[in-house]
Amino acid sequence: MIVIAFEWTWDSEKKSAAAEVLPGECEVRFHINYSSGTAAVRGTQIMADRQYFWEVKMTTPVYGTDMVIGF
Repeated sequence: MIVIAFEWTWDSEKKSAAAEVLPGECEVRFHINYSSGTAAVRGTQIMADRQYFWEVKMTTPVYGTDMVIGF
């Protein structure tokens, strides 16, 4: 079995109630049942002088008028 260790993960303590950090802390789900406003989660480390890469995957159809993905 190959285990990949990530230097940067999501902080399960610093998130809004509408966010769920999955085991391994590399994935987040927002608004599991329904949207009720803004949802956010913070990373475990600040961004430094390196390159970073994120993938954003919408697993269900997106509804509503606004969506923001930021860093």
